[in-house]
Amino acid sequence: MPPLKVLFLSSDTGGGHRASAESLARQFELLYPGTTYDLHDVMTKDGVPPYNKLVESYKHLSAHPSQWKFVYKISNSHAFEFFFDVSQKALCEKAMRKSIMEYNPDVVVSVHPMMTN
Repeated sequence: MPPLKVLFLSSDTGGGHRASAESLARQFELLYPGTTYDLHDVMTKDGVPPYNKLVESYKHLSAHPSQWKFVYKISNSHAFEFFFDVSQKALCEKAMRKSIMEYNPDVVVSVHPMMTN
């Protein structure tokens, strides 16, 4: 079978997303020898404020539990999730799609829930 060019969509926000991508990449390499892959942090590279600051914010909040709790309380709702999804799509989708198309992958795999909408 011919090798593949695989693009993993993720963000360095903890939770093992990078480890999941690397594990899947090893399987692609076993099944399709010569396969290449890249891990693309679409939020950091293609997002606009505040989305392009999510990794930085995640690292800060991880080190400050009381702030994490506050942000969790105000954002843990269907309404916030809906707003986040709609605004992310409106503000970031075009740049994200452009990046994916420029990479020209054979396969795109999302290993982060924010990259599945």
